[in-house]
Amino acid sequence: MGNKSTEKYKYAGVILETIDGKLIFQERPTKPGVIHPGEVSIFGGEVEKGEKPIDAAIREINEELELVLNKKNLEFLGIYEKTKKIHGAEGVCYIYIARGIDPHMLELREGENIILFSRKENFNKHKFTVLARQLIKDFFDKNPA
Repeated sequence: MGNKSTEKYKYAGVILETIDGKLIFQERPTKPGVIHPGEVSIFGGEVEKGEKPIDAAIREINEELELVLNKKNLEFLGIYEKTKKIHGAEGVCYIYIARGIDPHMLELREGENIILFSRKENFNKHKFTVLARQLIKDFFDKNPA
């Protein structure tokens, strides 16, 4: 009998907010093997073994956008549990916020497009992942206009 790991997938992501209060998202690639192809989500990725979630968030944002953040730039939003039934995969997501980001300074290295979303827009304008929808709601609830 094999020794199956019981450790859940760990993800670190960052909600990027522009100076004027828009949120910056990634339109996911449509290539084979990509989870949620073509959907819109936050930037981030897997927490590597031995890595702290905040360090993974900093590394992932740099890899995906050539944006250099540090621990002082990040504010912790919360931990979110993903389930296979609701999200299509199981895992624990550590979510951070980075404010004052200039979207014109970002160099997209992963994903199809950079998507800007404001609180005035309709959710249905984009095909957001279930987690992204929850994060947008929680972000706007905690940061009223």
